Amino acid sequence: MRLLEVLTHKQFRISIYSHDLHYYVEIEGGPMKQCFRFNKELAPADKGGVRALLDEEFLARTKEIFDSMHQNFKNAIERQKD
Repeated sequence: MRLLEVLTHKQFRISIYSHDLHYYVEIEGGPMKQCFRFNKELAPADKGGVRALLDEEFLARTKEIFDSMHQNFKNAIERQKD
């Protein structure tokens, strides 16, 4: 797997990797990470590649998932305190 680029974003660290048949996208938000695998046929390099898939709507939903992950983590810690 080879790192293609790291995208700048105000909320996340986004790393795009290339592998044989797929692009792997790691989106880090604080202590959490979401990973996505895109088939290279769905994101051809001549049409903006995987970056075109990471539009504002996709990233907004990603943030919602991070918020849910954070709440789940926080709830688990609270349960251990009891």
